[in-house]
Amino acid sequence: MGFSPSVEIHDRMVSEMAGVFIDRAFNPPPPFWLVAKLPMNLLREIRLGAELSLMVWVVQVEEHLVLSFGLRVYDDKAAPFTTFGSCRSDAEASDLLAVLERGEFPLQIHNENCLPLFVAECRFDPEQAKQVTALSPSPALPDEAGFRIRERANDAVEAILAGKAELSVLASCELRLTFEKADALKVHVIGKGEVSLDNKDEGEELERLTFLAFDAVFPFGAFHSPKVGDGKDREELCDVLAVARELEVGNEGIFVVQNKVAPAGLNRKTWRQGKSVQNQIIDAIGQMEGAIKSLRRGDAIYRDQAGTPIESDPQEVARKIPPLNLKARAAEIGQGIVVISDMHHAVDWKAVFFELGKVFLSTRYYCHVLDLKELARLVAHSKGRPAILESLLLERGKRMLEHKTADIRFHFVGGK
Repeated sequence: MGFSPSVEIHDRMVSEMAGVFIDRAFNPPPPFWLVAKLPMNLLREIRLGAELSLMVWVVQVEEHLVLSFGLRVYDDKAAPFTTFGSCRSDAEASDLLAVLERGEFPLQIHNENCLPLFVAECRFDPEQAKQVTALSPSPALPDEAGFRIRERANDAVEAILAGKAELSVLASCELRLTFEKADALKVHVIGKGEVSLDNKDEGEELERLTFLAFDAVFPFGAFHSPKVGDGKDREELCDVLAVARELEVGNEGIFVVQNKVAPAGLNRKTWRQGKSVQNQIIDAIGQMEGAIKSLRRGDAIYRDQAGTPIESDPQEVARKIPPLNLKARAAEIGQGIVVISDMHHAVDWKAVFFELGKVFLSTRYYCHVLDLKELARLVAHSKGRPAILESLLLERGKRMLEHKTADIRFHFVGGK
């Protein structure tokens, strides 16, 4: 069982960090699908048995009744993850109400790279949705007016999720989902192999997904697990190295990336999980600093263990693209990134910020900690241009300095 989302839903998944959408099938049954985009670590938790709920709210904004909905994942009982959004059209609201009355729907969940990796037949008790279905949403407003109404409805739901009273939320329901069928899908990515939730090596998989994100922006300039050193002493420089081959500005820098994965598991206490993630981040920051200094020294870098120089381009592209000039590029201000599977709320992000600051002072590289969903979002908004990605990260560095924390999120306004 699988489903190909419509172009509209695919475009929304690409532009949004996480979300849940309702889509129509061209060949029913079933007529309606819920399509979600969630972080890889949450997909793994669902696969391991984390409870999942469909959330629905009716929000009054001025004289309008707006229908909002989302998914809640109980990966951490103390802090479940909830993603949501307001219906953008009358058709979307009508389809959602139809799903609530049926008490069942097929669900397909994609990861940060928009790869479909989990599918399930979901069931719930439609009686628990009566309070919501008894209210009729208002016709959706077009263009800017509709966008402003949805934004205000989303703000009201955000307040409710933060534990605040919000009188504009007239009705809501949480519908615990049970799976009639559930399958982990396997996706074969050309050149990088198979991606699946059943892959036991989560760290290697995170590296591949991170590489795919950078490879989309840095054609012929993204390298997975480059090596440094001589002969038998050759070892990994970093997990991903990315360099723009066609420069928009003369001082574009190098991107040095380390990955760390937080192992999935529903029985770990919140504080233990947060401490584990923090320790891995600190370890990755040290590795990243060593890689940056090696590049700055001009150490020879290789594509593989066999010792193929990274600056030797494949024959089919040699002399057709600008040379790498790795040492000269490393001398510019670059970006050091630790990509992790979960920006865990129990991490001391202020302490992590100061560790990143030490690397900046010693290397003059701006340094960040991102999860894969934030990275995928930044890549999507870079429009395939490394210079834009670097400018976004420079802006993020300013926000980190302003707030003295490494836990910074971009908010891209969209959905008009």
